[in-house]
Amino acid sequence: MNVKWFVVCSVFLLVLGGDCLGGSFRVLGLSQVRGLEVLEIVSGDEIKKVPISISSVSPEYSIPESGRVDFFRKAPVGDETAIPVFSVKFPSPDEDMIVLLRVGDKNSTVPYQHVLIADSTEDFPLGSVLILNLCSKTVAAKMGEESVIVPPGEERIVRLVKKDRPFNGGVKFAAEFNGFGKVFSTSSWYLLPSMKVFCIIYRNEKGDPAIRRIRLT
Repeated sequence: MNVKWFVVCSVFLLVLGGDCLGGSFRVLGLSQVRGLEVLEIVSGDEIKKVPISISSVSPEYSIPESGRVDFFRKAPVGDETAIPVFSVKFPSPDEDMIVLLRVGDKNSTVPYQHVLIADSTEDFPLGSVLILNLCSKTVAAKMGEESVIVPPGEERIVRLVKKDRPFNGGVKFAAEFNGFGKVFSTSSWYLLPSMKVFCIIYRNEKGDPAIRRIRLT
């Protein structure tokens, strides 16, 4: 995965999951794109609005049997035609996924591009954190008694809740700065057995690693 591919452009996060039959998705903006606050999808005979926000997750939307979802600025009605802003083709309409969507590069032929990450109960269980490293540096994380190394462009799942007891402990992230290891984020996390967290490591305005934590449940 080309890390620069992610960090130089605006990024969205589509969080897929839920309690409805089959697969479903919710939408969350990882960074706000100017002028793109709401998109529309065609769901059966309905047109539904999908808010794009960096502060809250959208409602859930079902994945159709075709596994394809087209996102429009204004969805077509009746015999109308419209070109999607972007489309997502899911590997299965029954699988829950996480989709990272970003604005395409200047030389790209498509305006938005995406990457899929599995979000099933097995792949991303409750009581765990998914760490995705979009930074160019390898990052080390220590969460209570758990330690993990996350190379650039990769993700790791860490199960923090043990025996249905909430996780309540210190969390540190470190990376190499000028040849020396340095802690760049330290905080205290509280995670219930019914919760899971998506943690993105990205480059801030100075080019250094920074953390964004998003509660998914």
